[in-house]
Amino acid sequence: METGQILTEKGVKYSYATIRIYKSAITLFKEFELLLQSKIKIHEMNGRTVKAFERFLISKGLTLNSVGGYLSKIKAIGNFLFAEDIGLKPVKHSVKSEQTTKIYLSIPEIRQLKNNETLTEGQKKVLDVFLVQAFTGFSYKTLQEFLKNPLAFVKEFDGKTYIEIERSKTGETSVVPLHNEVQRIITKYNGAMPEFTEVYVNRTLKIIGRKAGLNNPIPVKITKGGEKVTQMRPKYELITSHTARRTMISLGLQNGLSTTSLQAISGHTTEKQLNAYNRSEKILRIKDILGHQFFKEEI
Repeated sequence: METGQILTEKGVKYSYATIRIYKSAITLFKEFELLLQSKIKIHEMNGRTVKAFERFLISKGLTLNSVGGYLSKIKAIGNFLFAEDIGLKPVKHSVKSEQTTKIYLSIPEIRQLKNNETLTEGQKKVLDVFLVQAFTGFSYKTLQEFLKNPLAFVKEFDGKTYIEIERSKTGETSVVPLHNEVQRIITKYNGAMPEFTEVYVNRTLKIIGRKAGLNNPIPVKITKGGEKVTQMRPKYELITSHTARRTMISLGLQNGLSTTSLQAISGHTTEKQLNAYNRSEKILRIKDILGHQFFKEEI
């Protein structure tokens, strides 16, 4: 995968992040073999072995999604062996996952971040990068491509401006109306946008959120070691660059943008993929009855 000898189904190289998960899965599988005091043979790469590996991962106290991620990589290796006529049969085992607690930011919260006068110049630059991402819905890798030369991706149609860029992960082309906030930031930097690593942005966003007072408690529910666990954490601790992508989709749906339009913006090929990023679905169901007289009735 690293050398490009094995490509994805779309014929492109695997991302560094994906390869890193494969390496972690292999490291854990070797640890599993040490526990068994036996090397797993190729003909033993089957559903039964994967199920035993799953129990091993759960016993280590890993989250349900981490367990699922590692299992899917080991399954993929087993199925690759089968496809190459090395393994005896495909590996069959269902991989479980759960929707973890992910947040988005409302417009008032975004204003809170912007109006915070205690930010350093460096923190203001990180916030600007976050705002560009929040009003374009880009993944961080696509965002970095855009920030190198934003004006090269800005186009015009029928007197209106938009961004057209190829998604780095899927190769799909995204078309995004140019938000006034994005235009303001591009103009502010004369097109020479600041660039940061995602790790630095994620760390700094938490500081920015704390300074802005986004400390309302959020219940974080997760399955860990096979048990459901709930922890209360201040909202600023949950802010990452990926929050921006969820913000774009959630706010777009709240403001009446169609799922078809948002898919063209986000690059998601299915509505199911899009909805995984929507954190406002439940409130949308009841927005028409918020403030209804029924809820104001004196009893």
